[in-house]
Amino acid sequence: MKVRISNKDPKMRRRIRRLVRKHGLDRRKVYCVGYFGELATVGRATGDCSGCSCDCGDGYGCSHGAGGCEECGYTGKRVQTWPDPVLPARAEFQLNPLTCHQCKQPMAHFDAGCAPCAAAMAAAPVVGGEKGGGGTL
Repeated sequence: MKVRISNKDPKMRRRIRRLVRKHGLDRRKVYCVGYFGELATVGRATGDCSGCSCDCGDGYGCSHGAGGCEECGYTGKRVQTWPDPVLPARAEFQLNPLTCHQCKQPMAHFDAGCAPCAAAMAAAPVVGGEKGGGGTL
């Protein structure tokens, strides 16, 4: 059975395919790269369209729901997708290595930054005179 992948980059598709086969993950699911560069499945849900409104025109709430718009193709419904990380979150499921956003050093897991940068941010003087009164330098 083929591994279904929603990423367009051929190198990333190959890495995802290798991880799914190596760890024996469910091949019926569609895989992608998550928000933080981890292996994830594609979650989908159908809900009401946010751009639609009642087409009665009287301005009162109706029981028949939305009439449709160009955004949803006049169906009144929308399919929403999101990355759902594969559990358990382990280092071998990390597709894009995490790096500190300040010094670009590799990190083991996602957080605000590496330990030296976090310590430097905590030691920075506070602008505005009191804690929480302003931003940091």
